[in-house]
Amino acid sequence: MRWRKTVIIALLLGLVSTAASAAPPKEAPPDPAPSAPAAKVPSKPAHADVQAAGKNPPAPVLVEGKTVFSIRETILSATPEERAKEISKRIEGLLKYRTLRPDAIKVSEEAMAAIITGEGTVLLRVFDQDAAAEGVTRQVLAARFAESIRAAIEAHNVAFSFRSLLLGAIYAVVATAVLLVVLFGYRYLFSRLYPRLRALRETRIQSVRIQSFEILHADRIVWLLVTLARWFRILTTALLVYIWMLFVLSLFPWTRGIAEAIIGYILDPLRGFASAVVAFLPDLFFLIVIAFITRYAVKITRFFFDEVEKGRVVLPGFFADWAVPTYKIVRFFILAFALTVAFPFIPGSKSEAFKGVSIFLGSCSPSDPPPRSRT
Repeated sequence: MRWRKTVIIALLLGLVSTAASAAPPKEAPPDPAPSAPAAKVPSKPAHADVQAAGKNPPAPVLVEGKTVFSIRETILSATPEERAKEISKRIEGLLKYRTLRPDAIKVSEEAMAAIITGEGTVLLRVFDQDAAAEGVTRQVLAARFAESIRAAIEAHNVAFSFRSLLLGAIYAVVATAVLLVVLFGYRYLFSRLYPRLRALRETRIQSVRIQSFEILHADRIVWLLVTLARWFRILTTALLVYIWMLFVLSLFPWTRGIAEAIIGYILDPLRGFASAVVAFLPDLFFLIVIAFITRYAVKITRFFFDEVEKGRVVLPGFFADWAVPTYKIVRFFILAFALTVAFPFIPGSKSEAFKGVSIFLGSCSPSDPPPRSRT
């Protein structure tokens, strides 16, 4: 049997060696031909790639804080922001002349662009690239820009006209007079309201009592009413002065921007607060549900241990004296569980400040028991 296995293995080895010698030898790969030096491709500037992609954000041309039109394209390495700032500067320079008329804005043609001028000053050039971004011809776009500039000049001339300034002064005087009348009326009204509120203590305002127990004394009620009246006077006076100031500032072109900025300082936080309240409503509903469930869970637990303490419910191996301490322990765990569930829904719980306070409180609490002294 051994010699048969030896013969079979020898035959297999012979067949493998024969097949390997019969296979054609592999040809070596030809040497690669020397490649010609690659031609250098001129690199594009960064703004050219953005321009080709059509991703330039529009830059507004501002005249006295108002947008006249927008520039979208980069021309001759000048970004839209740079072009818009330069155009705004040139238009603002023209507006220094109070006698500038809207018809002084002219449109002319060059070989490569349409030119908008005013009083001999070139305000801007409109190229075919600008027109392609707007989907119109450069002549149409230049006429549109020129009309917007004329409208801005007309609004400027109306705002600085003698009639507008005179009406603004008259309105400011009238608004100031109305404010003074209201403030003096407040002084007259509240100087008589406070003594009448104090006089009610002896006639209509009585102490709040439950049987013989006095909850709120009459003097305290009168003090509360007088305090509310005073705060009402302070808040409404501040609101009236604020409205008067905004109205007067908005009457004159020099201070109109200040009025708009003050309005923004007040309205922007209010908008943010309103949006935050609307976004918090689902979480508020969830917190209300958690508080409702927790409250009744604590009530049921208290009722159960009260029954245990009174002996109406008997637990094997549980003494009635243990009911109150056990109730306090169970209540603590219920409140801790409810707080853990409600924590992610509390406003500001995800902020870094809230997390820092939580870590600080956790680090202040003792985590390990004090070491025992060895005797």
